[in-house]
Parts: sequence; C-alpha cells; structure tokens
Amino acid sequence: MNYVIIGGGVAGLGCVEGIRSVDTEGAITLITEEMHPPYSRPGISYWLSGKLTDSGMPLREKDFYDSLKVIVKTGATAVGIDTKKNFVTLENGETVPYDRLLIATGGVPIFPPITGTDGAPDPDRRIFTFTTYRDAKEILTRKDAIQKAVVIGGGLIGLKAAEALNDIGVQVTVLELMDRVLSQAFDDIAGEMARKRLDRAGIVVITGDTVDEVLTDGSAVTGVRLRTGSEIETDAVVVAIGVRPNLDLAEAAGLTVDRGIVVDDTLTTSDTHIYAAGDTASAYDIIAKEKRVTPILPNAYRQGRQAGRNMAGADETYEGGLPMNAIGFYGLDTISIGLVNPEEDQDLTVLTRLDEEAETYRKLVLDKGRLLGVVLVGDVARAGIFAGLIRDGVDVAGLEERMLSPDFGHVHLDTDVRKERLGR
Repeated sequence: MNYVIIGGGVAGLGCVEGIRSVDTEGAITLITEEMHPPYSRPGISYWLSGKLTDSGMPLREKDFYDSLKVIVKTGATAVGIDTKKNFVTLENGETVPYDRLLIATGGVPIFPPITGTDGAPDPDRRIFTFTTYRDAKEILTRKDAIQKAVVIGGGLIGLKAAEALNDIGVQVTVLELMDRVLSQAFDDIAGEMARKRLDRAGIVVITGDTVDEVLTDGSAVTGVRLRTGSEIETDAVVVAIGVRPNLDLAEAAGLTVDRGIVVDDTLTTSDTHIYAAGDTASAYDIIAKEKRVTPILPNAYRQGRQAGRNMAGADETYEGGLPMNAIGFYGLDTISIGLVNPEEDQDLTVLTRLDEEAETYRKLVLDKGRLLGVVLVGDVARAGIFAGLIRDGVDVAGLEERMLSPDFGHVHLDTDVRKERLGR
C-alpha cells in the first residue's frame, strides 16, 4: 500500500501514527510546503518571545520519521491531484502516486481588504500574519525596526501574537471589532478577565473598532487609520483575524466541499481513495450534531489518526469532534469546551461562579442533566474530566453545584461511571 499525506500539521502527524498502528510496512510519503516536519503551531508565540528554542519546536524526535520509514518532503507544494490515475503533482513537476491519500492542508490566514495593503502579508513593509513558524521568523528578523505594533484581531491567534511581541519589548495595541476579546471561544466574563490581565501587562486593547487603512511612507508601515477616524502610530501590523479552510486542491480535484471537505463517518471524502482531516475537513461535531469545520489542534490530531487507521483498513467510525480552546496569558490559564455561548431561545441551564479576588471563573452549560459546555478561567486542572463528561454525554443531574466547586473530581461521580471512566 502506498500512502500519501498532504499537510505537515498535527493531522498529518496523526495520520502517520494511525497508519503505522495498523500497517507497519506500507510506504508513507508526507508532503509539506513548510521547511520543517510537523511542529508546534501554538509554540510559535513562545518561540518568538524566546521561551522556546528551535530544538523545542518539532512534535517528534529527529529520528521519528526514519524509524517509521516515512519519506518527508519539506518545502514541497502540492498543486494538483489526479483522481483517475491516483497521483499528486508537486510544484516542481514531480508526481507522487498513491493508493490512499490524506488531504490535511489546514487553514490559511484570513486577510480582509484593507486600504494600503495588497490583501496579503508583506514582511518587507512589516505587514504580517501569525500562523506559521515562517511568520514568527519574519517578525523576529525585523525586530530591531519594530518598537510599536498593531495586532488586528482579539481572538486566540491575535492575543498570543500580542503577548509574544510584548515579551520582546514591543509596545502593542490589539484591535478587536467585536465588543470583547475572545468573543468566539469564550463568554463576556472570561473575555473581560483576559483583557484585564493584558492591561496589567501593558498591552492596549481597543474593542469595537478595526483598521480601515494601513499608512506607510512608501517602504514600510508608519501607522493605521481606524474606522472611527483616529490614527495610531505603529511600525508593524499583524493581521490575526483567523483562518479559513484551504480547499484549493480539493475543489480542483472535484471533491465534495461545503465550508470544508465533506467526509463521512470514516473520514472518507467523496472519492473513496481520499480522506481529509484537520482544519480543512467538514466532519461530525458532537455538540452541533452536524458536520462542520472545527479548527482546533486536538480534533486535528484525532481526525488524522483515525483517518490513518482507516486508510490502512481499520474501517472504524470517527466519534466526532468537540470544540475546545485553551489559552493562557501571563499566568492566567483559560479553557472553553463545547457550547459556551448558548442562544437565549435554546432553553438551557447556565450556572456560573466568579471569584474576582482569586481571578477564577467557572461556567457550566447544561441540557436536562447533560453537560454541553464549560468555561474555566484561572483554575483549569479538571478540564479533562469536564471534556470527558461532555464527550460521553454522562448524566450529571444533581451534581451541578458540586461541579462549580474547584475541588470537583472523579470522586463525586456515580460509582459505576467512575469505575468506567477510570478504567479506560
């Protein structure tokens, strides 16, 4: 069997490990346009700030791929898939045949039309995105010319970019169009707690506004003009609004696509020889109970591993993804899992507990005794227990108040449930 993986993120890595858990002999080729084997994407902010070195970035040891007989083609861009003859074409004209193919091309940064830009990053003019190792290196290379920076976007990517820049001595302003930071992944209380922590670190956060024009002197950024008309002097702009699925290859190959590459419950696409996983796959979501793209790292790995096992013949059902976001700033750890911002007409039970002095916050979203979502701020030690309760649909009726307590744990669960969960 000849396996080919397009994409060098965690989904691609998971696929390698999934294949090898079933098939120890088939040929595996991993194609990535980046210059590195799979590395820690969340780690780029720590690398930029100097908290992580190059040696700490790879997700596996140097000899990992050789030991599993995996050919890794770095700096190689796939430009086409021939679904009739089963081969991938690379930018240099090389063709790579496959029996089973995984598309795990991830997401590409969203770069909205902004006057003064070409609608794309321009590192030479100090206009950046912040999703790859290369992005972080482009910024660090120009560090000496950057005393002030504006980060567009107050989500997970934007705030980690802001923290890293602040850590290397850059004066940072974050612009968020919504009325709070982390508006997609967290609720208003958690967002406000994060903003206060950023304030204390010296990062300016402006909400309800964004950049209308990037101002330059012809060769580099000098400032931005906001929609409200005010101007901010800056040496660099980092566009960190989010990512969209990279569907170019799948669409050109004629695969079924909605907001992502549509897959069935085995992660197979509309072509039975091709699978998809990670930020580009539209797969089953446990909370939404429908197919959707859930661009988070743990889902990407699980999908990749499951796809790999199925590519090798396991024929197992993917259990579904669970939205989960974790981020920390300056000692404030936060995690959101599942449904955390329910609509008022959903008739769900929402319980919260806020300790402003201790800077801890806990929020539960429940539906008739079943936990659908949780927000943890400050104390995230039991996040794995909550994730399991949501994923498995455990009946927690009667434990609601207990779950708001910081000492809640397995010991408070029904004996049978506890034995089942601890026995896994």
